[in-house]
Amino acid sequence: MYFLDRYLDSITTNLANNIAQTSKVITDIHEKNPSLSSEIAYEMGVLAEFEPRRTLKSIAKTPLTAWEDQFLNEALRETFDMQPVLLTTTQYTLTVHAQTSKGVMSVSVVRKKLMSRTTILVFIWVFGASLFFLIIALIFMRNQVRPIQRLAEAAEKFGKGMDMADFKVSGASEVRQAAKAFNLMRERIRRQVTQRTDMLAGISHDLRTPLTRIKLELALMKPNKK
Repeated sequence: MYFLDRYLDSITTNLANNIAQTSKVITDIHEKNPSLSSEIAYEMGVLAEFEPRRTLKSIAKTPLTAWEDQFLNEALRETFDMQPVLLTTTQYTLTVHAQTSKGVMSVSVVRKKLMSRTTILVFIWVFGASLFFLIIALIFMRNQVRPIQRLAEAAEKFGKGMDMADFKVSGASEVRQAAKAFNLMRERIRRQVTQRTDMLAGISHDLRTPLTRIKLELALMKPNKK
């Protein structure tokens, strides 16, 4: 947004200076050669109108509500210097009134001349680039989060006694390190469970024969008669 603001300020300042300088040139030339000033105004695509014996005080002021009007008003003050000048605006036009020794020279331009045609392209470029990088970031984050989710799912299933046979180490280096540690832990627990099962099976097998003999002896014992 800072770049966009700086860009708009720079472009609007240049356009405002062009309008101010055009108005100044037409005003200066009119005092020496009115017909030439009219030709220049026509070539530059502006409307120039001279009102003799009129002053700026008789022209109704209009509020400068648009933000670009402030740029043009500042450019007019710098360009005309000590010469009295007044800016009036409408929704579609901008009019520069300059006081001369013989009257008031009014130079009107369409408001579009103070607005850059490339602004919309800059907006598209800025927001388009932002959207593109946002999509890239979402895809990257999704690829990074997915291995963490798979690791959490594998840990939950293993904790419930189930297994996740298709679990593979993937993702960022930290996630891979955690997944490798999980696989090592899972293998150790599996070995411990297998060893415990084999030990209990061996104990059960060793105790089965003496227990069977005891049962047989108890069954063959004669009842104790008193």
